Amino acid sequence: MKRLIIILFSLTCTVVAFAQQNTKKPHNRYGVALKEVDGVWKAGSSKFNNRTDTIPHFLEPYINPPVYANLNTANVTSKEYVYKAIPNANDKKIRAKAGGYFIFDSPKGQGDGPFPCLVFIHGGAWTNGSPDDQKIVHLGAFLASQGIAVARVAYSKSPDFTIENTLSDLDNAIAFIRQHAKELKVDPNRMGLSGSSAGGHLSSYMGMTRPGFKVIISMCGPQNLVKLFQAEQMSEGRGNLLAYFKAEGNNTVSLEKYSPLFNIPEKDKIPSMLMIHGEWDTSVSFLQSVEMKAALELKGGEVQFYPVKYASHSIFDESLADFRNIVLLIAAYAKEHL
Repeated sequence: MKRLIIILFSLTCTVVAFAQQNTKKPHNRYGVALKEVDGVWKAGSSKFNNRTDTIPHFLEPYINPPVYANLNTANVTSKEYVYKAIPNANDKKIRAKAGGYFIFDSPKGQGDGPFPCLVFIHGGAWTNGSPDDQKIVHLGAFLASQGIAVARVAYSKSPDFTIENTLSDLDNAIAFIRQHAKELKVDPNRMGLSGSSAGGHLSSYMGMTRPGFKVIISMCGPQNLVKLFQAEQMSEGRGNLLAYFKAEGNNTVSLEKYSPLFNIPEKDKIPSMLMIHGEWDTSVSFLQSVEMKAALELKGGEVQFYPVKYASHSIFDESLADFRNIVLLIAAYAKEHL
């Protein structure tokens, strides 16, 4: 009996600790973190506190209803593929897989295809992140349920690799998908790219510099690396990332080389582009997408821009009140343009 009590007590402690670890921090409906000080809610970052007077519900905690409630997420199969060997990867799962991998979310019970394919490149400041992130898993399942195959790609990152390694990985993953299009039941001529934050940058850059993509969907992605690295928010990890972009000593030539803004092709080679960005993004300036939109339109590109009102950098976040609308917009845009 004593032993049983000890076991039950240990189990209870483990469950409580797990629950505490996985309890999300309070946030408002715009995705901004909140903290309680002497019984009063304040924005978690002082950057927001001088802007809250006229914004409805800004200092009120918000719990988002289930994003995918009443949205069909059935009829999907997911399978992992290793597309290349990546020796000495700093990503634990890539090491475990002995190579770069992607997770393929495929429409099930929706005919034999071929289906359009959206390649999703995860974010994480080019240093971390994973295609196994819950938000990406859920989005992949939803899009596949709508008849759009999704490849969620893992790739090598800073500080052990450079942007050229990352781009090579993405090229190899996409080549694998095209080479195995029949097996995957996808149409290699109906492929697009998407990602959030660093993934938004990588999807934009790949779409501008690699032919054959019909769509780019970028969420809060940096488009002008020169301006990004001039901003104060890039102070943390700046040295490693400058090395990653081969821009030690603030080499603006290299930063321009890897900026989507400076690599927009001629009109007939520009993919249709959807940009989604939080108006109050303090990590990647909202003006990055504004500038990119203007540059695309100047060259005759087709672009749609969805500003997320009062939102910070975390727009690809299921806790955001507007996230359901963002998901539906992504699905509608992909269906129309792929």
